[in-house]
Amino acid sequence: MYFYNPLELVSYTILAIAIAISSILFIQLFKHVKTLASMIDYPIYLKTAVGGFVVGLFGIFLPASAGMGYGLLEAAFTDPKNYFFLLIVGILRMFTTSISAGSKTPVGLFAPLLIIGALLGVGIGSLLKQSDIFVVINPSSFAVVGMAAFLAACEKTPISSIVLTAEITGGYELIVPALWVVAIAFLLTRKVNLEEAQVNTRVDSLVHADEYKINLLEHIKVEELMETKFLTVSKDKTLKEIYDIFANQKYNEILVLDENNKLYGIVTLHVLKTILNENLLNNFLIAADVANTDLVVVLPQESLYTLLNKIGFREINTIPVVKSLESMEVIGIIRRKAILNKIAQGSSNV
Repeated sequence: MYFYNPLELVSYTILAIAIAISSILFIQLFKHVKTLASMIDYPIYLKTAVGGFVVGLFGIFLPASAGMGYGLLEAAFTDPKNYFFLLIVGILRMFTTSISAGSKTPVGLFAPLLIIGALLGVGIGSLLKQSDIFVVINPSSFAVVGMAAFLAACEKTPISSIVLTAEITGGYELIVPALWVVAIAFLLTRKVNLEEAQVNTRVDSLVHADEYKINLLEHIKVEELMETKFLTVSKDKTLKEIYDIFANQKYNEILVLDENNKLYGIVTLHVLKTILNENLLNNFLIAADVANTDLVVVLPQESLYTLLNKIGFREINTIPVVKSLESMEVIGIIRRKAILNKIAQGSSNV
């Protein structure tokens, strides 16, 4: 499958117009079936049963109009001799796919759209070739281009449709006619869409929501969320004294400082619970023995995005904020919970 004769673009233009008309008919049919199904006040399993029954009737008279259809796809690419049959099946599959998906049957539309586009493409390309009026080098090329065009016209995804089709079929030689046909079909069908709603901007898209969360975190400094009230102990404080502090304070962690008041480590209630019943150790162990010294620290002017990158996948809930990495003087703490709350607030405002 290849493209080298510019005159063939005339045939591809006819394909584009035919694909545009077919996609409009398919979208309208799909929406009418979906509306009819929503008007019927019956459980969803009855709706899907009725849809399956109707599709089954199509399958009785023409088995190729139902089912997976991958064999038809292979025939469109490798042996399009029965092109009229493939064209008829492509048209009928517009009906069976609309009924299946529109009646709430849990089916996807990606593969069916590709199959319909390929069958329509090879059928139209073969008809044009048989007319001896239009230039058609290989009808199978029209199958590849038809796939991309029908998917783009229905889903309003022109670029991704071309890329996906090229990746699936390896038809990179058909990029020029694919761009031509997809552009025409897309423009002719721009007022109709298979999806119920298309978001106006990337900000409104759930798929791109994380991009704006990250953007939000890049502009928030640690000092805006840090807490300036926190507990500290010297590293020679006994375990018994640390237990007493936890018992009288509503904190889950205590920062441990060395003799120069520099950050040494952090003691968490979670870790101490593992040795809670070891009474003999209470007067022998000191804060330096039970403190976690493998710390992640952050500067107040750093962003929340930088902080999250520092934490990574580590189970760290409290991060000390230091004045500078040289002095290691603690001026506050910031909690993971505060960052997550900020993300949630930002998502609701985006």
